[in-house]
Amino acid sequence: MAMDKRVTKTNDAILDAFIVLARTRPLNKITITALAQAAGISRKTFYNRYSSIDQLIFSLRKYMVEKFKDVFIPPVDENGELNNDYIKEFLNFARDNHELISILKDDSDEFLHVAIAERKTDFTEFLISTGRFDKDTSLTIAPWLITVYFKELEYLINQWLFTDNNLSDTDMTNLIIFLFKSSIKAE
Repeated sequence: MAMDKRVTKTNDAILDAFIVLARTRPLNKITITALAQAAGISRKTFYNRYSSIDQLIFSLRKYMVEKFKDVFIPPVDENGELNNDYIKEFLNFARDNHELISILKDDSDEFLHVAIAERKTDFTEFLISTGRFDKDTSLTIAPWLITVYFKELEYLINQWLFTDNNLSDTDMTNLIIFLFKSSIKAE
């Protein structure tokens, strides 16, 4: 069932207003009155959706975590080959959500825990497929690999999105693939 266009428009206005306000003040200083005014809605309309600013922030974090689950995968296909499309999808996610990522970046540990919980099996299978590790060792190493991969990506994405640089999507994809390949597949 499609969402009513008015509901979508209001939700977008709330999100846009939240981002604008979060750029200029700490999250705990954003008021419902200021947000409603910036969004062009009434306080009642806000309260129809959220009980507080904290609930709005919680909902945004939950949304970002769910989206993150879908795109944070090892850049390896089912044959163990490196796959640029997985990285491109992740980069698109980062670019499309860069403002929320910037606002919620202090939650990176939450994203790391999600990455480990959601992708441990994928990374374990990848480690086994390299022929270098048995199943038990791979299960132990997988969270470490995810942590290194995640932290590398986090740093690179922050540099790519929030500093002046000339890296194209293709260059960034190739850099991430190179780092993954060199840290995992190096002979």
